[in-house]
Amino acid sequence: SALNTTADFSAAGTYVLRLTANDSALSSSDDVTVQVDPAPVSDNFETLVLSKINTSWQTIALANSYSNPVVVCTPQYSSAELPAVVRVRNVSGTDFDVKVQNPSNSALNDLAVFCLAMESGSWTMPDGRLIEAQIYNSTVTDRAGAWNAEAQSYLNSYSNPVVIGQVMTENDADWSVFWSYGASRSAAPNASALRTGKQVAEDSDTTRANETIGFIVIEAGSGTAGGSNYVAQIGADSITGATNSTTSYNFNPAFSSTPALLVASMAGLDGGNGGWAFLDGISPLSASSVTFAIDEDQIRDSERSHITEQVDYIAFENSVSLTLTPNP
Repeated sequence: SALNTTADFSAAGTYVLRLTANDSALSSSDDVTVQVDPAPVSDNFETLVLSKINTSWQTIALANSYSNPVVVCTPQYSSAELPAVVRVRNVSGTDFDVKVQNPSNSALNDLAVFCLAMESGSWTMPDGRLIEAQIYNSTVTDRAGAWNAEAQSYLNSYSNPVVIGQVMTENDADWSVFWSYGASRSAAPNASALRTGKQVAEDSDTTRANETIGFIVIEAGSGTAGGSNYVAQIGADSITGATNSTTSYNFNPAFSSTPALLVASMAGLDGGNGGWAFLDGISPLSASSVTFAIDEDQIRDSERSHITEQVDYIAFENSVSLTLTPNP
């Protein structure tokens, strides 16, 4: 006869069903154990290498489907070009809009932009490294003379957290850029202290609408995921300005070939003018190193020199699409 039940077996786990047969004279029962496996998790982390990104909005399709994704991007350009930040908006489960913007809204050449996209939440990489992504509404705008940001709590526990982030909306057409720090304004985020925010450096217009900020945190180190080697590092306090001498970090360990992409954010702020990190030059990446510079807006003054700063970054040798494991 047919089995009639109102039990919910949608959650993963082990269930015991008792089947009872009755007739007018006899009754017999038997137990059956049923194992319900977790629903398969689709890829929820991907890398994107974008070319010819300019000052017009372009819609970029994501390879995977997300519920609440974080998108973080970094520009590549030469110090001989005008300063540029990456703007992101309309982030959905399937795509997002991106452009580059000069703080003074001057015209820019087509630029290369590198991005990471991942589902928000607490996760473990395929090789066991902890990683997380968070989204929040930023109500504070930092600028020269006022560096506060907003206190954050980690979803995971880290020994040496690498933090990268992005302003993910364009509620205000005027530029802003992500930054973070730890125990003090000049210190990178550490295991017990994290503040993040948006900043407008030396812009004379210091008012901005609230914006959505997304940030990614990963334990520093190296590993392999999705068939690609990767490195997540907290750089030394040695990266100088766009018009200073060229400065680089060595990958530890070095890759066997030039990384496909690298995404970075300035970690802490020594200089009072503000700024952001960018990949500096026509070929800033090699198998052994990456060349960075810190750029500034040119609204209050035209100079782009800068005191040394720290940069956090994640580099992948190959483009990847990964399935991250959720943490309890």
